Amino acid sequence: MAKRNESAMIRPAIQALYAMGCYVWRQNTGRARGVQYGVNGCADIIGLTRSGRFIGVELKFGKNKQQPEQERFQQRVEEKNGIYILAYSLDDITKHAEAIL
Repeated sequence: MAKRNESAMIRPAIQALYAMGCYVWRQNTGRARGVQYGVNGCADIIGLTRSGRFIGVELKFGKNKQQPEQERFQQRVEEKNGIYILAYSLDDITKHAEAIL
């Protein structure tokens, strides 16, 4: 049985975004050996659209919800005219194709 969670959505989501002309990558965040890496609340996938706008995609599965830090990150992205997508499926990404293109 295939693994069904946010991690399993990363590669297909990146491939879908590449197909739309985006340059994106997986953005890890966390703490290792007492050192913080990445931006707290950062989207799972970040990058640039074909036109150069910042894009952030937060992947969720099932009943998982955004954490407060993720909501703050979304607000900052949108305040700066970036694109932020909260995706529970690949369809949630393709629904934003017009904004991405």
